[in-house]
Amino acid sequence: MKKEEAKNPQRVGPNQELSGSVLRIQPTQAFGIQTSNSPKPLKVINKSVGQKYEVKSEGMTENNMWRIMNASYYLLNQTNPNVPRSCWLCLDIRPPYYDAIGDLGEATHSSNPNPPQCNWGRDVGITLTEVTGNGRCVGTVPSEKLHLCSITEKVTPGGKEKWLIPTNNARWVCSSTGVTPCLSLKLFNVSQDFCIQVIIVPRILYHSEEYVYTRHTVAEYDLTKREPITAVTLATLIILGGTGVGTERVASLVRQSQEFTSLRVAVDEDLTRVEQSITALEKSLKSLSEVVLQNRRGLDLRFLQQGGLCATLKEECCVYADHTGVVRDTMMKLREGLEKRKRENEARQNWYESWFNYSPWLTTLLSTFCRTFVVISVRANLWTMYF
Repeated sequence: MKKEEAKNPQRVGPNQELSGSVLRIQPTQAFGIQTSNSPKPLKVINKSVGQKYEVKSEGMTENNMWRIMNASYYLLNQTNPNVPRSCWLCLDIRPPYYDAIGDLGEATHSSNPNPPQCNWGRDVGITLTEVTGNGRCVGTVPSEKLHLCSITEKVTPGGKEKWLIPTNNARWVCSSTGVTPCLSLKLFNVSQDFCIQVIIVPRILYHSEEYVYTRHTVAEYDLTKREPITAVTLATLIILGGTGVGTERVASLVRQSQEFTSLRVAVDEDLTRVEQSITALEKSLKSLSEVVLQNRRGLDLRFLQQGGLCATLKEECCVYADHTGVVRDTMMKLREGLEKRKRENEARQNWYESWFNYSPWLTTLLSTFCRTFVVISVRANLWTMYF
Protein backbone atom coordinates (compact mmCIF):
# COMPACT_ATOMS: atom_id res chain seq x y z
CA MET A 1 0.00 0.00 0.00
CA LYS A 2 1.39 3.37 -1.02
CA LYS A 3 0.52 6.41 1.05
CA GLU A 4 0.30 9.69 -0.86
CA GLU A 5 -0.79 13.16 0.08
CA ALA A 6 -4.24 14.02 -1.23
CA LYS A 7 -4.18 16.89 -3.70
CA ASN A 8 -6.66 19.71 -3.43
CA PRO A 9 -9.14 20.22 -6.31
CA GLN A 10 -8.00 22.80 -8.85
CA ARG A 11 -9.79 25.49 -10.83
CA VAL A 12 -9.57 25.18 -14.61
CA GLY A 13 -11.20 27.74 -16.90
CA PRO A 14 -11.13 31.33 -18.12
CA ASN A 15 -12.79 32.89 -15.06
CA GLN A 16 -9.95 34.01 -12.78
CA GLU A 17 -12.31 35.36 -10.10
CA LEU A 18 -13.70 31.98 -9.08
CA SER A 19 -11.94 30.33 -6.19
CA GLY A 20 -11.43 26.61 -5.98
CA SER A 21 -11.01 26.65 -2.20
CA VAL A 22 -14.07 25.07 -0.61
CA LEU A 23 -14.36 24.37 3.10
CA ARG A 24 -14.30 20.61 3.44
CA ILE A 25 -14.82 18.41 6.49
CA GLN A 26 -13.28 14.97 6.42
CA PRO A 27 -15.95 12.26 6.48
CA THR A 28 -16.35 10.44 9.77
CA GLN A 29 -18.41 7.57 8.42
CA ALA A 30 -16.72 4.39 7.23
CA PHE A 31 -17.83 2.93 3.92
CA GLY A 32 -17.49 -0.68 2.91
CA ILE A 33 -15.43 -0.14 -0.24
CA GLN A 34 -14.08 -3.02 -2.28
CA THR A 35 -10.28 -2.89 -2.30
CA SER A 36 -9.30 -6.14 -3.94
CA ASN A 37 -6.08 -6.07 -5.92
CA SER A 38 -7.38 -7.95 -8.92
CA PRO A 39 -9.19 -5.80 -11.50
CA LYS A 40 -12.88 -6.62 -11.54
CA PRO A 41 -15.62 -5.02 -13.60
CA LEU A 42 -18.15 -2.97 -11.70
CA LYS A 43 -21.58 -4.57 -11.88
CA VAL A 44 -25.01 -3.34 -10.90
CA ILE A 45 -26.54 -5.15 -7.95
CA ASN A 46 -30.07 -6.00 -9.00
CA LYS A 47 -31.51 -5.93 -5.50
CA SER A 48 -30.45 -2.32 -5.12
CA VAL A 49 -32.17 -1.05 -8.24
CA GLY A 50 -35.15 -3.36 -8.22
CA GLN A 51 -38.74 -2.32 -7.98
CA LYS A 52 -38.61 -2.20 -4.20
CA TYR A 53 -35.76 0.31 -3.99
CA GLU A 54 -36.38 2.23 -7.19
CA VAL A 55 -36.46 5.99 -6.86
CA LYS A 56 -40.07 7.10 -7.15
CA SER A 57 -41.24 10.34 -8.70
CA GLU A 58 -44.99 10.30 -8.16
CA GLY A 59 -46.47 13.74 -7.72
CA MET A 60 -43.32 15.51 -8.96
CA THR A 61 -42.92 17.41 -12.16
CA GLU A 62 -40.44 15.84 -14.57
CA ASN A 63 -37.71 18.48 -14.54
CA ASN A 64 -34.03 18.30 -15.32
CA MET A 65 -32.95 18.47 -11.68
CA TRP A 66 -34.94 15.35 -10.87
CA ARG A 67 -33.43 13.57 -13.87
CA ILE A 68 -29.94 14.44 -12.61
CA MET A 69 -30.74 13.10 -9.14
CA ASN A 70 -32.28 9.91 -10.52
CA ALA A 71 -29.35 9.23 -12.86
CA SER A 72 -26.88 9.94 -10.04
CA TYR A 73 -28.59 7.35 -7.86
CA TYR A 74 -28.21 4.60 -10.45
CA LEU A 75 -24.62 5.62 -11.21
CA LEU A 76 -23.77 5.52 -7.50
CA ASN A 77 -25.28 2.06 -7.23
CA GLN A 78 -23.14 0.83 -10.13
CA THR A 79 -19.79 2.27 -9.08
CA ASN A 80 -20.19 1.71 -5.33
CA PRO A 81 -22.74 -1.02 -4.60
CA ASN A 82 -21.65 -1.38 -0.96
CA VAL A 83 -23.01 2.04 -0.07
CA PRO A 84 -26.27 1.59 1.90
CA ARG A 85 -29.43 1.55 -0.18
CA SER A 86 -31.29 3.93 2.14
CA CYS A 87 -29.53 7.28 2.00
CA TRP A 88 -30.06 10.98 1.37
CA LEU A 89 -28.78 12.60 -1.82
CA CYS A 90 -28.74 16.37 -1.41
CA LEU A 91 -28.06 19.20 -3.85
CA ASP A 92 -25.68 21.78 -2.41
CA ILE A 93 -27.11 25.30 -2.58
CA ARG A 94 -23.62 26.81 -2.58
CA PRO A 95 -21.37 26.79 -5.64
CA PRO A 96 -19.65 24.95 -7.21
CA TYR A 97 -22.46 22.86 -8.64
CA TYR A 98 -20.30 20.43 -10.64
CA ASP A 99 -17.28 18.24 -9.99
CA ALA A 100 -14.89 16.97 -12.65
CA ILE A 101 -12.84 13.76 -12.62
CA GLY A 102 -9.80 13.39 -14.86
CA ASP A 103 -10.19 10.85 -17.67
CA LEU A 104 -7.39 8.94 -19.42
CA GLY A 105 -9.41 7.77 -22.42
CA GLU A 106 -7.97 7.98 -25.94
CA ALA A 107 -8.70 11.26 -27.68
CA THR A 108 -9.49 11.20 -31.40
CA HIS A 109 -7.96 13.43 -34.07
CA SER A 110 -10.33 14.54 -36.81
CA SER A 111 -9.86 16.44 -40.06
CA ASN A 112 -13.61 16.88 -40.57
CA PRO A 113 -14.50 20.60 -40.68
CA ASN A 114 -17.61 19.96 -38.55
CA PRO A 115 -17.39 16.69 -36.57
CA PRO A 116 -20.76 15.27 -35.44
CA GLN A 117 -19.37 14.62 -31.94
CA CYS A 118 -19.02 18.36 -31.35
CA ASN A 119 -22.38 19.70 -30.20
CA TRP A 120 -21.81 23.40 -30.72
CA GLY A 121 -24.16 26.29 -30.10
CA ARG A 122 -22.50 27.45 -26.88
CA ASP A 123 -20.85 30.83 -26.54
CA VAL A 124 -19.85 30.88 -22.88
CA GLY A 125 -17.19 28.55 -21.47
CA ILE A 126 -18.03 27.29 -17.99
CA THR A 127 -15.17 27.35 -15.47
CA LEU A 128 -14.86 24.28 -13.22
CA THR A 129 -13.42 24.91 -9.76
CA GLU A 130 -13.42 21.27 -8.57
CA VAL A 131 -11.19 19.21 -10.88
CA THR A 132 -9.69 16.08 -9.27
CA GLY A 133 -8.09 12.80 -10.32
CA ASN A 134 -5.65 12.19 -13.15
CA GLY A 135 -6.57 12.83 -16.76
CA ARG A 136 -5.19 13.29 -20.26
CA CYS A 137 -3.78 16.77 -20.83
CA VAL A 138 -2.67 18.80 -23.83
CA GLY A 139 -0.69 22.01 -23.99
CA THR A 140 1.58 23.62 -21.40
CA VAL A 141 0.32 22.66 -17.95
CA PRO A 142 1.46 24.90 -15.05
CA SER A 143 3.35 23.28 -12.20
CA GLU A 144 0.53 23.67 -9.66
CA LYS A 145 -1.78 21.60 -11.89
CA LEU A 146 0.64 18.91 -13.03
CA HIS A 147 -0.84 16.42 -10.54
CA LEU A 148 -4.06 16.47 -12.59
CA CYS A 149 -2.25 14.98 -15.60
CA SER A 150 -1.10 11.39 -15.95
CA ILE A 151 -0.59 11.68 -19.71
CA THR A 152 0.38 14.85 -21.56
CA GLU A 153 -0.38 14.47 -25.25
CA LYS A 154 1.61 16.44 -27.77
CA VAL A 155 -0.34 18.22 -30.48
CA THR A 156 0.98 19.93 -33.59
CA PRO A 157 -0.98 23.02 -34.63
CA GLY A 158 -1.19 23.64 -38.35
CA GLY A 159 -1.27 19.97 -39.36
CA LYS A 160 -3.93 18.07 -41.25
CA GLU A 161 -5.98 17.37 -38.13
CA LYS A 162 -8.35 20.19 -37.22
CA TRP A 163 -10.02 18.87 -34.06
CA LEU A 164 -9.12 16.86 -30.99
CA ILE A 165 -12.27 15.03 -29.91
CA PRO A 166 -12.49 13.72 -26.31
CA THR A 167 -13.37 10.14 -25.52
CA ASN A 168 -16.96 8.98 -25.06
CA ASN A 169 -19.00 10.95 -22.46
CA ALA A 170 -15.99 13.17 -21.66
CA ARG A 171 -15.32 16.88 -22.16
CA TRP A 172 -12.33 19.16 -22.45
CA VAL A 173 -11.94 21.84 -19.80
CA CYS A 174 -9.43 24.43 -20.96
CA SER A 175 -7.69 27.34 -19.31
CA SER A 176 -8.87 29.84 -21.93
CA THR A 177 -12.20 28.47 -23.21
CA GLY A 178 -13.58 26.53 -20.23
CA VAL A 179 -15.72 23.47 -20.87
CA THR A 180 -15.80 22.65 -24.58
CA PRO A 181 -16.96 19.56 -26.50
CA CYS A 182 -14.03 19.64 -28.96
CA LEU A 183 -10.62 21.27 -29.08
CA SER A 184 -9.72 23.28 -32.18
CA LEU A 185 -6.09 22.56 -33.02
CA LYS A 186 -6.06 25.57 -35.32
CA LEU A 187 -6.90 28.05 -32.56
CA PHE A 188 -5.26 26.25 -29.64
CA ASN A 189 -2.13 27.98 -28.32
CA VAL A 190 0.16 25.14 -27.23
CA SER A 191 2.66 27.40 -25.47
CA GLN A 192 0.16 29.30 -23.30
CA ASP A 193 -3.02 27.23 -22.96
CA PHE A 194 -3.75 23.78 -21.61
CA CYS A 195 -6.74 21.44 -21.52
CA ILE A 196 -7.67 18.44 -19.35
CA GLN A 197 -10.01 15.64 -20.40
CA VAL A 198 -12.62 15.15 -17.67
CA ILE A 199 -15.99 13.61 -16.97
CA ILE A 200 -18.41 16.02 -15.31
CA VAL A 201 -20.75 14.95 -12.52
CA PRO A 202 -23.15 17.11 -10.49
CA ARG A 203 -22.06 18.11 -7.01
CA ILE A 204 -24.41 15.95 -4.96
CA LEU A 205 -23.79 15.37 -1.25
CA TYR A 206 -24.27 11.91 0.21
CA HIS A 207 -25.64 11.44 3.74
CA SER A 208 -26.61 8.28 5.57
CA GLU A 209 -30.23 7.65 6.48
CA GLU A 210 -29.64 8.34 10.18
CA TYR A 211 -27.90 11.66 9.49
CA VAL A 212 -31.01 13.63 8.54
CA TYR A 213 -33.10 12.11 11.33
CA THR A 214 -30.46 13.01 13.92
CA ARG A 215 -29.91 16.42 12.40
CA HIS A 216 -33.58 17.43 12.45
CA THR A 217 -34.87 15.70 15.60
CA VAL A 218 -32.34 17.06 18.12
CA ALA A 219 -33.55 20.29 19.72
CA GLU A 220 -31.66 23.50 19.03
CA TYR A 221 -30.93 24.03 22.73
CA ASP A 222 -29.43 20.54 23.09
CA LEU A 223 -25.73 20.89 23.95
CA THR A 224 -24.83 17.27 23.25
CA LYS A 225 -21.50 16.96 21.47
CA ARG A 226 -22.07 15.62 17.98
CA GLU A 227 -19.87 14.36 15.21
CA PRO A 228 -18.89 16.88 12.51
CA ILE A 229 -21.02 17.02 9.40
CA THR A 230 -20.14 14.34 6.89
CA ALA A 231 -19.75 15.92 3.44
CA VAL A 232 -19.13 13.21 0.86
CA THR A 233 -19.77 14.09 -2.77
CA LEU A 234 -20.86 11.88 -5.63
CA ALA A 235 -17.46 12.30 -7.30
CA THR A 236 -15.71 11.09 -4.12
CA LEU A 237 -17.87 7.98 -3.93
CA ILE A 238 -17.25 7.20 -7.60
CA ILE A 239 -13.49 7.39 -7.07
CA LEU A 240 -13.67 5.35 -3.84
CA GLY A 241 -15.80 2.75 -5.58
CA GLY A 242 -13.04 2.21 -8.12
CA THR A 243 -10.13 1.76 -5.69
CA GLY A 244 -10.22 -1.98 -6.28
CA VAL A 245 -9.49 -1.49 -9.98
CA GLY A 246 -7.23 1.53 -9.68
CA THR A 247 -8.21 5.19 -9.70
CA GLU A 248 -6.78 5.61 -13.20
CA ARG A 249 -9.38 3.23 -14.65
CA VAL A 250 -12.45 4.30 -12.69
CA ALA A 251 -13.27 7.09 -15.16
CA SER A 252 -13.09 4.66 -18.07
CA LEU A 253 -15.36 2.17 -16.30
CA VAL A 254 -17.87 4.88 -15.47
CA ARG A 255 -17.70 6.33 -18.98
CA GLN A 256 -18.75 3.04 -20.58
CA SER A 257 -21.88 2.61 -18.44
CA GLN A 258 -25.39 3.40 -19.61
CA GLU A 259 -26.14 5.04 -16.26
CA PHE A 260 -23.44 7.63 -16.78
CA THR A 261 -24.65 8.30 -20.33
CA SER A 262 -28.06 9.25 -18.91
CA LEU A 263 -26.41 11.44 -16.29
CA ARG A 264 -24.18 13.10 -18.90
CA VAL A 265 -27.21 13.98 -21.06
CA ALA A 266 -28.98 15.54 -18.07
CA VAL A 267 -25.85 17.47 -17.07
CA ASP A 268 -25.41 18.77 -20.64
CA GLU A 269 -28.98 20.08 -20.64
CA ASP A 270 -28.43 21.75 -17.28
CA LEU A 271 -25.16 23.31 -18.45
CA THR A 272 -26.94 24.60 -21.55
CA ARG A 273 -29.52 26.36 -19.36
CA VAL A 274 -26.75 27.86 -17.24
CA GLU A 275 -24.93 29.10 -20.33
CA GLN A 276 -28.11 30.62 -21.75
CA SER A 277 -28.72 32.45 -18.48
CA ILE A 278 -25.13 33.73 -18.44
CA THR A 279 -25.49 34.93 -22.03
CA ALA A 280 -28.73 36.75 -21.20
CA LEU A 281 -27.12 38.32 -18.13
CA GLU A 282 -24.12 39.38 -20.19
CA LYS A 283 -26.38 41.11 -22.71
CA SER A 284 -28.21 42.89 -19.90
CA LEU A 285 -24.95 44.12 -18.37
CA LYS A 286 -23.68 45.35 -21.74
CA SER A 287 -26.92 47.20 -22.35
CA LEU A 288 -26.88 48.63 -18.84
CA SER A 289 -23.33 49.94 -19.25
CA GLU A 290 -24.43 51.94 -22.31
CA VAL A 291 -27.36 53.62 -20.59
CA VAL A 292 -27.08 57.32 -19.81
CA LEU A 293 -28.62 57.90 -16.38
CA GLN A 294 -31.21 60.45 -17.40
CA ASN A 295 -34.89 60.98 -17.38
CA ARG A 296 -35.05 60.92 -21.14
CA ARG A 297 -38.56 62.10 -21.79
CA GLY A 298 -38.71 64.92 -19.25
CA LEU A 299 -35.27 66.30 -20.05
CA ASP A 300 -35.94 66.17 -23.79
CA LEU A 301 -39.04 68.29 -23.24
CA ARG A 302 -37.03 70.66 -21.04
CA PHE A 303 -34.37 71.18 -23.73
CA LEU A 304 -36.75 71.01 -26.70
CA GLN A 305 -35.70 74.41 -28.08
CA GLN A 306 -32.04 73.38 -28.05
CA GLY A 307 -32.81 70.19 -29.99
CA GLY A 308 -33.15 67.88 -27.00
CA LEU A 309 -30.89 66.76 -24.18
CA CYS A 310 -28.40 64.87 -26.34
CA ALA A 311 -27.87 67.85 -28.64
CA THR A 312 -27.40 70.17 -25.65
CA LEU A 313 -24.87 67.87 -23.98
CA LYS A 314 -23.29 67.04 -27.33
CA GLU A 315 -23.33 63.37 -26.44
CA GLU A 316 -24.75 60.36 -28.22
CA CYS A 317 -28.13 59.11 -27.04
CA CYS A 318 -28.33 55.62 -25.60
CA VAL A 319 -31.34 53.37 -25.27
CA TYR A 320 -31.59 50.62 -22.67
CA ALA A 321 -32.25 47.20 -24.22
CA ASP A 322 -34.08 45.02 -21.68
CA HIS A 323 -32.93 41.39 -21.78
CA THR A 324 -34.44 40.32 -18.44
CA GLY A 325 -37.20 38.33 -20.07
CA VAL A 326 -35.44 35.13 -19.00
CA VAL A 327 -35.83 36.12 -15.35
CA ARG A 328 -39.50 36.98 -15.76
CA ASP A 329 -40.19 33.73 -17.59
CA THR A 330 -38.40 31.76 -14.88
CA MET A 331 -40.38 33.42 -12.10
CA MET A 332 -43.59 32.84 -14.04
CA LYS A 333 -42.79 29.14 -14.38
CA LEU A 334 -41.96 29.01 -10.68
CA ARG A 335 -45.31 30.53 -9.74
CA GLU A 336 -47.11 28.14 -12.08
CA GLY A 337 -45.30 25.20 -10.50
CA LEU A 338 -46.17 26.34 -6.98
CA GLU A 339 -49.82 26.81 -7.89
CA LYS A 340 -49.93 23.38 -9.54
CA ARG A 341 -48.33 21.74 -6.52
CA LYS A 342 -50.79 23.55 -4.24
CA ARG A 343 -53.73 22.23 -6.26
CA GLU A 344 -52.30 18.70 -6.18
CA ASN A 345 -51.86 18.86 -2.41
CA GLU A 346 -55.42 20.12 -1.96
CA ALA A 347 -56.72 17.31 -4.19
CA ARG A 348 -54.95 14.70 -2.06
CA GLN A 349 -56.37 16.06 1.20
CA ASN A 350 -59.41 14.54 2.86
CA TRP A 351 -62.61 16.52 3.16
CA TYR A 352 -62.05 17.34 6.82
CA GLU A 353 -58.40 18.34 6.26
CA SER A 354 -59.38 20.93 3.66
CA TRP A 355 -61.40 22.82 6.28
CA PHE A 356 -58.23 24.11 7.90
CA ASN A 357 -57.12 25.88 4.71
CA TYR A 358 -59.96 28.38 4.55
CA SER A 359 -59.52 30.57 7.62
CA PRO A 360 -57.45 30.62 10.84
CA TRP A 361 -60.50 31.13 13.05
CA LEU A 362 -62.05 27.93 11.69
CA THR A 363 -59.12 25.94 13.08
CA THR A 364 -59.63 27.44 16.54
CA LEU A 365 -63.39 26.93 16.39
CA LEU A 366 -63.15 23.28 15.36
CA SER A 367 -60.48 22.55 17.97
CA THR A 368 -62.58 24.12 20.73
CA PHE A 369 -65.71 22.30 19.60
CA CYS A 370 -63.95 18.93 19.44
CA ARG A 371 -62.38 19.40 22.87
CA THR A 372 -65.73 20.32 24.41
CA PHE A 373 -67.44 17.38 22.71
CA VAL A 374 -64.81 14.93 23.97
CA VAL A 375 -65.05 16.23 27.56
CA ILE A 376 -68.86 15.96 27.56
CA SER A 377 -68.72 12.44 26.10
CA VAL A 378 -66.21 11.25 28.71
CA ARG A 379 -68.25 12.73 31.56
CA ALA A 380 -71.45 11.14 30.22
CA ASN A 381 -69.77 7.73 30.01
CA LEU A 382 -68.40 8.04 33.55
CA TRP A 383 -71.83 9.10 34.85
CA THR A 384 -73.42 6.05 33.20
CA MET A 385 -70.80 3.67 34.63
CA TYR A 386 -71.03 4.82 38.26
CA PHE A 387 -74.67 5.79 38.52
